[in-house]
Amino acid sequence: MRTLLIAGLQGAGKTFLMRKLLVQCGDEKVKPEVEREGTKGYVDTVITFNLWQKYEVFDIGGRGVQTEFWRTYYGLMVKFDTIVYCIRADTYLRTNFSEDLINKERKEFHRILASPELRACQIICYMIFDETTNLTWKEKESRSCS
Repeated sequence: MRTLLIAGLQGAGKTFLMRKLLVQCGDEKVKPEVEREGTKGYVDTVITFNLWQKYEVFDIGGRGVQTEFWRTYYGLMVKFDTIVYCIRADTYLRTNFSEDLINKERKEFHRILASPELRACQIICYMIFDETTNLTWKEKESRSCS
């Protein structure tokens, strides 16, 4: 079984991505768009795409304090095969490409790239764009059904 780490700053869509993967793999109990707080700590789940593709997926929280502990996850706990780094593209548009946000994102991504524990990993940078950011979940549901 391969191991996958989904990382990114708070609100980047890490949990949304994991839930989408679960739904696409046939887990009917999971709804991809569930309004919730940010992830506290980490969420560990197994996603089976088919008989030969099975992944243990770790979704780690992206709040300020939690990012300081990322290295604990990928340095001590688990040897990851793949890192998916999520970036929320619409946040950049909303903040008019805020330099603070770009620098914070760059710092965290470079920290992952510089980590010796992750040198053998595949790294995927995943950009999420949500044009419905200002809508409520009910409005999003009605929009996707029509």
